[in-house]
Amino acid sequence: MMVRNERRRALLNANTERNRPVGSDFHWRTYRMHRFFPVTPSASSVLLFGCGDGQEAQHLQERGYNTTAIDIRRSEAIDVLCDGHRLPFRDEVFDAVLSMQVLEHLHTPWQAVAEISRVLKPGGQFAGSVAFMKLYHHSYFHMTHEGVISLFSQAGLQLTALNAAQSFLYATVGAYLPLGPRELRRRFFRSVDHGLHNVRVWLWARKSRLDPDQPTDRFNAGLPLSFRQFDLLRAAPAIVFQARKSSKRE
Repeated sequence: MMVRNERRRALLNANTERNRPVGSDFHWRTYRMHRFFPVTPSASSVLLFGCGDGQEAQHLQERGYNTTAIDIRRSEAIDVLCDGHRLPFRDEVFDAVLSMQVLEHLHTPWQAVAEISRVLKPGGQFAGSVAFMKLYHHSYFHMTHEGVISLFSQAGLQLTALNAAQSFLYATVGAYLPLGPRELRRRFFRSVDHGLHNVRVWLWARKSRLDPDQPTDRFNAGLPLSFRQFDLLRAAPAIVFQARKSSKRE
């Protein structure tokens, strides 16, 4: 375990020196996952569901969490080799589960989310992200925000946060036309996306005569969203979520 953690730390340090996070470190930083995992004085347990290169583990450990990393592919990052559709853990053993860009790769994601709910303690959180408006990448189910809501509600999880992530134009046009340096393409398409988004928000506010930043239940999201948030979600390459299991035992 200590050797594995040292290797994770070395990879994170290399990314920091390059100022170019990669893999799960990229998702952790870009999606600002730290907001769901505040520094804790207690040793809370977190399951890394589909850990990939396992770089999130270092971030979590530095914030005071104990991590258990699982994946279906063998690597130095994992602690337990298993299929996420059938987790080899007792009921209600983890305080939280983190899963980054994994659910779209599962052939039966509703079964996997039910398993996540089973191993979560009452009141525990499930946080992570899932692909939506991205090109096919050996994936089964890309999900809209309504798909995420349906998936979680079937498993007894209550959505508490929902955010858009990444640039639609970069994830689609930029992927089809990979011209020039990646970071330059990312910045260009992100700026175009931002401009078009602001135009849509302005037009909606002008037509509806409503505040585009005022949360409302009109967007069928399971929790109040402003039009500005909704407009980003409906064309988001990735959707970042947080959900909680009821603190009451049925």
